[in-house]
This record gives sequence, C-alpha cells and structure tokens, in this order.
Amino acid sequence: MKAILFCRVSSVEQADGYSLASQKTTLEDYAKKHNFEIVEIVTLAETASKDTQRKTFNEVMKRLRQDKTITEFVCEKTDRLSRNFSSVLEVNDWIKSGDDNRLHLVKQNSVITNKSRSDEIFIWRVETAIAERTANNISEEVKKGLTQKSVEGHYPGNRKFGYQLILKEGKKVWEKNPAEIVWVIKIFDLYSQGYSLREMAKKLLNLGLSNKGKPLSINYLQTILTDQFYIGFFKWNGKTLEGRHDRAVSPALFNKVQDIINGKNHPNAGKRFFAFGKSLVSCNNCSHSLVGEIQKGSVYYRC
Repeated sequence: MKAILFCRVSSVEQADGYSLASQKTTLEDYAKKHNFEIVEIVTLAETASKDTQRKTFNEVMKRLRQDKTITEFVCEKTDRLSRNFSSVLEVNDWIKSGDDNRLHLVKQNSVITNKSRSDEIFIWRVETAIAERTANNISEEVKKGLTQKSVEGHYPGNRKFGYQLILKEGKKVWEKNPAEIVWVIKIFDLYSQGYSLREMAKKLLNLGLSNKGKPLSINYLQTILTDQFYIGFFKWNGKTLEGRHDRAVSPALFNKVQDIINGKNHPNAGKRFFAFGKSLVSCNNCSHSLVGEIQKGSVYYRC
C-alpha cells in the first residue's frame, strides 16, 4: 500500500525542540510498522505564508486524487492536517472517492475511512473546529499585542534599513544600526543635493552600497526617502504614530527631500525637461507628477 506522509509544525513548537524531523520520524515508524510504501513525505512549517501552505496542501490533494494507487494519507493528528473546514471537506471527498482510501491520525490512534462510523467522523470534525478556533485565537492575540506595542511607540513591523531590534528592559526595541545608518543619512544628503534616484544609485554603488553587487533599485531608494520612520514616526493600521526610536535625519532635511520629490523645490530644476509641463501628467500608482528628463538624447519619465 502506497502512502503520503504529511508533517506540519509551528514556529513555537520548533523553539521548544519539537522539530519537523522528529515528527517525520514518528510517521515513518508508523508507515514501516504497517508495511506502507512511502511515495512522498511533505513537510510544512507554519512560518510559511498562508499562500505557500495552501499551495502545498493543494498539491498533496491533487496527487491523491490523480494517483489511485496511493490509498494511505498519514498525519500525526488533526491539527497537523488542517485548521479549517474547507481542507477537511477536501480530505473527506478524497476518502469517499475510494473504498480503500484511508486517513491515518497516528497520535490519536484513529483511521478515517469510507466506512467509518458517524461518531468517528463527527469527532474528527469537532477536533478540526477546535484547532481552527485555537489558530484564530492565537491570531487575535498576536494582533492585540502588535496594536498595543504600536500605541506604546514601538514599531511592530518589519525591519527598516538602518535599524536593528535589540532587547532593552525586557522589550524588543528599535535602535540605529551603526553600519547602516550612515548610508541612510548619505541617501538623504545626496538626494537633497540634486542627484536623481538613478544617479544616486550609481553613486552609492561606487561608494560601496549595493544589492549583491548591483545598484539599489529606484523603488527601494524612494521608499527610504519617503518613509517617516526616519524622522521618528511610523504608520500602523492606517494611523501615523510617534515612535520612541531615534531619528536618522532631521525633519528639516526630510521635508526638503519631500519637496524635491513633489517637484516643489529641486536644486537642478533648470536642467530638467518638462515635456508636457509641470503637473499635467501623473503616475497611476502614486498620483505624483511625471517628470521628463533627457538621458542620452531620449526623454524618460518618472514620478
């Protein structure tokens, strides 16, 4: 009998020493005991994105449906297989599609088949509901914690270039990264002096700041230049909040850069070529005006 083994572990359990490897061993021992031929072992960490998790699960179900010779689907327990009813229904449909198809929940000592009693099916679905509720509750608590953190002035999002998380008085807080913050200041200074984003990317590359040996992207540089995080503020849940982290640049320099970006005050304004006139053409993505520049005899536009 051919089998697919399905392993899933959360980041919390991994931290506690419960790894995908140990779960895999448990399922392999079970398969060996029952003389199953293992055709695939699927491992999935819940740190993966929801899209990745769903894609992996869909691929497993697709193979089970297409390959009629695979009759054994082995998982440690219900909450390892799924934490939502849509997945349960898919597995249930697969079970019903063949008299030999069986779902093995190893630690629950349970095997769900087309001939399982109604109370066995009921218990399986109740356990799924409990797993789904637990997952939703964890998600809610995480969101509450992040919101509270933001209210206290601590940015709860992803790392910003120029900063690093450190543990201070029992809390993780943002502090300047000495090796990166000098580059942040340099980026603001260069742009305020009249460098275009493309010119600045080349300049930074020559000075030693690159993306794996290539110039930083224009979008990345513009993201830095327009981010209020660098003057002590951050956005969270649609609100602009004052942070407790130290500023990277002065508000005066930041505002000067914003004026240049918005076309209000550019040091090299006289050198620019406004083919259609200021503010007549705007970007569909950010609504900023498109500026025409002559590069090697051709006109290029950017917002």
